[in-house]
Amino acid sequence: MTDDITPFALNVPQADLDDLATRLDRIRWPDLSPDVDGRQGPPLHKIRALIDH
Repeated sequence: MTDDITPFALNVPQADLDDLATRLDRIRWPDLSPDVDGRQGPPLHKIRALIDH
């Protein structure tokens, strides 16, 4: 086993990326949850930031 980094190419068809972007734009976000300690998953604001990125 080695710690060398091996470059690789990722080829995703543009149509698939466009479809993903459309689906993400159409997300129906839930209301804010009273959960503040992460037991019900990551905080909504972090997920929204990830999607916006």
